[in-house]
Amino acid sequence: MKKLFVLGMGSLFAFGTTAQTLEERVEALEFASYENTTKIGGRLEYRFDSYTREIKDSYNILNTNTNSVEARSEGTEGAGYQRVFLNVDISANPSPKLSFYGKLSMAKYVNHFNNDSGTKPEDGAYNDLSRGNSAGSSTVFVERAFANYSFNKKLTLTFGRLPTSHGAPRHFSTNESRRGNYQVLSFGGNWDGMALSYGLGGGQALKFVYTPISTIPFDGEILTGIDDAEGENVKSNTPSYALIYEVEKTNFASANNFYFTFTHLIIDKMATLPSTSSDLYLTLTRSSIYTELTGIAGSKFDGYAHFVSTNTESEGEISTGVGGWLTDEDEGSVSGTAYGLGARYSFQQNMKLGFEYFVGGEDAFLYDSANQDAANIYTTYGTGYKLFYSHDFDGGFKVVVGHAIRNSEYNRTAFNLIGATSEIDNVENNSYASFIAKF
Repeated sequence: MKKLFVLGMGSLFAFGTTAQTLEERVEALEFASYENTTKIGGRLEYRFDSYTREIKDSYNILNTNTNSVEARSEGTEGAGYQRVFLNVDISANPSPKLSFYGKLSMAKYVNHFNNDSGTKPEDGAYNDLSRGNSAGSSTVFVERAFANYSFNKKLTLTFGRLPTSHGAPRHFSTNESRRGNYQVLSFGGNWDGMALSYGLGGGQALKFVYTPISTIPFDGEILTGIDDAEGENVKSNTPSYALIYEVEKTNFASANNFYFTFTHLIIDKMATLPSTSSDLYLTLTRSSIYTELTGIAGSKFDGYAHFVSTNTESEGEISTGVGGWLTDEDEGSVSGTAYGLGARYSFQQNMKLGFEYFVGGEDAFLYDSANQDAANIYTTYGTGYKLFYSHDFDGGFKVVVGHAIRNSEYNRTAFNLIGATSEIDNVENNSYASFIAKF
């Protein structure tokens, strides 16, 4: 009897061990399947900034909190601060025809005590030190999340939160690959929508992008909608389209690598902060080109050039007496241009020194909501300059240092895009250093 009990217990333990082994094997197979289709990587940046702004002539701006025009006085002010940027990239290829790409992002000041999580200073105190540890919300910022489905070798459908921010030439000074399909002068921000791409052969592609803009009431009552200052009900969706042509070739046009893209973007009558005080609408057309050559004539020099032509039609006012888009009137249409150039020299493949130059015309529509620079030269109404040096170390570590200067000659009352134009004389200087890890 004793032997039978021992044998029975031995069989039970043996069965338990076998079952656990089978479970581990199933788990291993599941992980192997996940690992074969899904990859995770990313980018971590710790950045130091020292920023100063000198106002040589006073001018007016709109205080959007009080909805009143205030004077910005002459003088010099500055600040030094540090920030952390994190991008977690997720890619998956569940089938030969379908792929997915996502990017979860964080951008923050370091150890920020007086953050904006409450209505009083004490509401926000010390919260930054406990986020991710204490119970709170499950908020995650999704910068990109889109799927690609290939109908055949030439035709691809893309949909979701599209790769439209941090476009060329933002990669140039950091010596990284291009991060956005839209060049900075066509659009800078995170668009949701759909795109249809067609490969033309020879490194060429044509893309049609549809990115409607939603106007949803704060109470979520979509059927009711929002009325503007004139009592007109605002459409819940504003049409926005883009047509993109791009070509990339190696050993072409006297360069080791040649890239060119043309973008034509249209936003059709977009409501701007519709409310009892605003009946402002924007119709915008931007036609832009960007070209980049690396290893020019077999040398160690790289270069780029970009240009944009914009037409802005404004209807209504954001507030009585303030004006509309690029105008101080309740109706107007203006056209403008902007352009930039960049060059860099490779001491070695991992060591690059470069310079960028930008000119923004008074009536150009310049906008970049995804900007992370204290002095963004690509939205300068005047002239901008940037000197930079990037150094790649072994193992995915990179250091980038630089200095940017913005000489602003024009300003508008609200967001630098709405209202009367003032001739100004502002000089902004920004010295920065970034420590970047790619993983």
